[in-house]
Amino acid sequence: MRRLLLELWAWLVLVSLAPLIAFSGPRPGANTRVEEHYIQTRIIEPAPAYRESPGLARAWYSWFLAPRESPTRARLSVAMAWLMIGIAVAVLVGGGISPVAGAIALVALVCHPILQGLGALMTPWLPAAAFVLLALAFLQGMALPTIIVRRRSPAAWLPRVIATLGCGLAIGLAATAEPEMVWVALIPSFLFLLAFLSATIAHFRVRDRYPAERFMTHPWSFIRRTLPWAVCWFVVLTLFVEVYQLAGGDPINDDLRPLVPPSTSTEMVFAWASLPGILLLAWREGLRLTARSRLAGSSVLFASLVVFWMYGPALNANVAPLARLLAAPVFAASVAAWTPVVVGYYERRRQL
Repeated sequence: MRRLLLELWAWLVLVSLAPLIAFSGPRPGANTRVEEHYIQTRIIEPAPAYRESPGLARAWYSWFLAPRESPTRARLSVAMAWLMIGIAVAVLVGGGISPVAGAIALVALVCHPILQGLGALMTPWLPAAAFVLLALAFLQGMALPTIIVRRRSPAAWLPRVIATLGCGLAIGLAATAEPEMVWVALIPSFLFLLAFLSATIAHFRVRDRYPAERFMTHPWSFIRRTLPWAVCWFVVLTLFVEVYQLAGGDPINDDLRPLVPPSTSTEMVFAWASLPGILLLAWREGLRLTARSRLAGSSVLFASLVVFWMYGPALNANVAPLARLLAAPVFAASVAAWTPVVVGYYERRRQL
């Protein structure tokens, strides 16, 4: 019991690191015009278009504050968004690699410069990033049925249903804050392609060992391994569109983008520093898929990092603010990806 309480306190401290830094506000001399303009035109004196369709971001900040009257509550709204991001990073990395890697990712998250730059400002892209990562944490549930419960059990579908609905709703709500985030929906499609690829690899691996009517040569085997991810892809896209239309989104963000502080060379360096960890995950995922014909939590993590990195500061000069915010979890997860390598190295050294 004592060990459990110590572990719980350790996780609470690690998850609170990023919110505490964000709560302190942007670094001295940072450009805060985008925050001032956003608060004035969206929350304090919103235009009629924003009164009719508030979207996630305005609802998020309005729940916390009247910003002009309470600066502390204004900073609290930013800190709570980073708390959600930290929890989602811990779930993604912890479920995809190991709990130790999840803890290392939370430490690496606070080292990213975006946390005291754009990430410390009240903008619509911050709650959007939090809900995108929340959607991916839900998506981890798609890998649980094949690990926790038996394949033929009816309970195997319940985590998948909850994961699919939660992912679609979270992405739809995030879209109400940033309509130009359709590229996030590439992650479920990438996972569907990985599921089909793994089933195909398994077919060629066993076709000479078993009769033609058994295992992967039977069409139902392909369907059983790929259908859940195909349905997830379709449902997430459907909910993405429906929730955005029902909840209403910010119709205009073009007036905010010119005020956003430009992406720095430091952010680009951190983005390229994430690449070795992503390549390591790709290598490990390839080895795993050739040995096992089902996706796992590492597959969700790998697909997310690849899509975020492709649309992040590394390959785009005029990168979108949402992609800049998501580059911080990419860096944190890529650092944590080396945890099994380091742990394995010291284990071998200890055995010598």
